[in-house]
Amino acid sequence: MEQIVKTEAMDPRLLPPLMASFNEFPSLERLDRTTGWLAIISGEVVGSALVRENKDLWHIRRLAVFEKHRGKGIGRKIVEAIENDARIQKIPELTTVTSSNWSSMRGMIQKKGWLFQKARKAKRAEGIEEHWFLPLVKEPIKLILVGANPNGRGGELAECVEKFSSLAKLVGVCDPSIETRTYWNQKGFQTAESLTEILDSGVKANAVMMALPHFCYEECREVCMKNGLAMFHEKPLASTLIELQTLISALGKNPVPLVVGTQRRDHPTYVYLKELIAKETISTFSMSIELGKSATQKNWRNSKAKSGGGALLDLGTHAIDLAHFFLGYSVETVSCCLWIEDEAGNIRPTFEGELETAAQIIGRCGKTWVKIWVNRIGKKSESIHIKGKSNWEANRHSISKDNKIIFSCEEQWDLSLAGRIGRLVTDVTKGISSFEAWDQFSSLRVIEQAYSIPPQIGMGRKAP
Repeated sequence: MEQIVKTEAMDPRLLPPLMASFNEFPSLERLDRTTGWLAIISGEVVGSALVRENKDLWHIRRLAVFEKHRGKGIGRKIVEAIENDARIQKIPELTTVTSSNWSSMRGMIQKKGWLFQKARKAKRAEGIEEHWFLPLVKEPIKLILVGANPNGRGGELAECVEKFSSLAKLVGVCDPSIETRTYWNQKGFQTAESLTEILDSGVKANAVMMALPHFCYEECREVCMKNGLAMFHEKPLASTLIELQTLISALGKNPVPLVVGTQRRDHPTYVYLKELIAKETISTFSMSIELGKSATQKNWRNSKAKSGGGALLDLGTHAIDLAHFFLGYSVETVSCCLWIEDEAGNIRPTFEGELETAAQIIGRCGKTWVKIWVNRIGKKSESIHIKGKSNWEANRHSISKDNKIIFSCEEQWDLSLAGRIGRLVTDVTKGISSFEAWDQFSSLRVIEQAYSIPPQIGMGRKAP
């Protein structure tokens, strides 16, 4: 018979699994406010854990299972027992730390809905610490998805919500496409053409996730603020500084939580890279993003009135946001070059009024030179190059220092997106009427600076 038992931190039965797994036991003075947990099968202790209990959160300090009993779900059951007890005690959050080498522990808590928080060099050992947290909501927040193409961004958002169902639940879907609504109807979701329509039908929700063409956001945001609904808003938050200022003014009158889809800030490789370069003087920062799609494809992105801008606004906003994330302050645009792919597939400088498919910005951030390259065509890729005391390279898969890989992971895009969803859940459950709109001023200003530079070759020159 299997039992999970809570006990005192000094219970001697905790020691064998912990010593077998870590070859250490925390000193007595560090066991203050700490409890122990035991997994017992037929009277034999097969696993144990230590939990530090504070008022606002509990931290799982150690979790260990004897090797011969691993792979049987014992660690998962210990964590579930801790989670359940914390909920009973009305603790709002659980945290823990794993190693990048502990693939089983990482995989287990990730499947249970834990969210990646940060990564840093281990203090007392080789390797990398990964910090995780789990908001202990009484019940998942209820979401309405607006812009729900199952093969587009909306589909990716819905898939991520499903993976982290303990935190958020999709209760309705809005999309003007009959085919899209039919798809979600068949999956059992209530659908409507617009957000207003689905709210009028009686669907109750806490928040709205929006993955829309740029020109569709304003109306949807107004409905959210009017109904007190938190917003998960894909980037860019606005196409112009005037639009952004108008939004901030509206949020001041009708404050609701607003989380922006800056998920690259939550990706493990980028979070850890920021930690690694924190004490270096950076001379150059370069980032490139290529989407890998044909620029001749006809859609709303080809319309200036609808898109607000080309590749620079569409992709550049992500790269510029990361530059600000790493360097800590705003980029000043020095030069900008814009290009377009013609119908024959040739690249040429843009003419006035055309929407660029590729762009390059050169800027200055304090003592650091910044280069941003974005392209809607070419082979899909993303990379960062940083030159300081060392030469750093990073993408969604790894970090290299002086051409030697020092950290690697799976792409883990769902982890990054889940970090943003976790922020939304936390704001909603804690009643925080804060918003991230102010953070978008710097990135949008860089883009407007770039578009306003006097025309020259590759920079919106006038057609002959």
